[in-house]
Amino acid sequence: DNVGQRLLQDLKNLETIGNTVRRLEPDFDMSPAIREWAGEVPNELDFVVEGKSLSRVERNLRPSADLDPSDPLWFDVTFPRVVPGHISAKVMVMTFIDGVKVDDLAALDAIGADRQEVIRAVTRAYAQQIFVDGFYSADPHPGNIMVGRASKRPVLLDFGLTKELTEEVRMSFSRLLVAAAEKDVQGVLESLDGVGLRLRTDVPFDGALLMQYFFRDAKPREEAMKEREERQANNRRRAADARKNVYVGDFVDVTLRGSIIGTRKTKKGQVLSVDGDTVTVRLTGGKEKTVPKADARLQSTRSAIDAWPDAFIFFDRVLQLLRGLTAKLDVRQSYLEVMTPFASKALFEAEAAKGKAKGGRAAGAPS
Repeated sequence: DNVGQRLLQDLKNLETIGNTVRRLEPDFDMSPAIREWAGEVPNELDFVVEGKSLSRVERNLRPSADLDPSDPLWFDVTFPRVVPGHISAKVMVMTFIDGVKVDDLAALDAIGADRQEVIRAVTRAYAQQIFVDGFYSADPHPGNIMVGRASKRPVLLDFGLTKELTEEVRMSFSRLLVAAAEKDVQGVLESLDGVGLRLRTDVPFDGALLMQYFFRDAKPREEAMKEREERQANNRRRAADARKNVYVGDFVDVTLRGSIIGTRKTKKGQVLSVDGDTVTVRLTGGKEKTVPKADARLQSTRSAIDAWPDAFIFFDRVLQLLRGLTAKLDVRQSYLEVMTPFASKALFEAEAAKGKAKGGRAAGAPS
């Protein structure tokens, strides 16, 4: 159909743009994000696929109903159900649930919903999907979540965009979360390697700082905005301080005269030597040039991460959307505290399965 054809063409165009940007700016590689979107977004055009995804997630989340509400693995969410025999690629009929928008604070207060419990239940449901089941909805924005008017429970909607993790990646994500919660820097680095994160060897990397930022607590809107502004101001100050001087080995942007009178151009290079007010730079391509120190500006801080693995794209998207939802609900939440029990459960079950398998092989082995 026309929409599907346009979407596929847009994805091809986006891939072309991404490849061009990567060639021009190797430090700005969008290809992992483009690959992930190109692989998953077309499924949103097929309601049969979405119906199967919805039913699968619903089945996976049912065991929580058997737990005590005080258990950190307990949560209570619900879903509309697909009406059997009323689904096709272009049409899907579901049961109706009367509810209010999850980010309508006045409506939530009017029905007596506990906003803190709502976001906790949603976060636990996603932790179960990601770490335990390895299959999750990758689009938890406020339009895809509502709260039942009578039940006051979160209602999860729209499973057109989903992501399935391999067993190796699911275990690596689980180890990553547990290591971050335990402040185990070596464990964080090993887990990042397990999901395919590539680090540059020439740029310092602080794994603990990355995880502190990545899994930082979500806060009410005003507090979160103030914190973000302070973080951005600090980053600008550090960048400005770093640009005051250049040293041998630094990567710089060099301002040179253009081929047309009165024009200037910028080339990238690396500082070979510093002599008073001048620096000698090896430009991209190998040519050496001596220029005034004022014309050699330290490049923006290079990321220690060479490329984010594909699996991180939607995982990060879920965390960011949940963090935004927490801010909109004007509550606070520790993601490490809420999600770590599910990661621990996943690791425990994996080890138990290995032990059972070894036991079975031992029992069946010839004596």
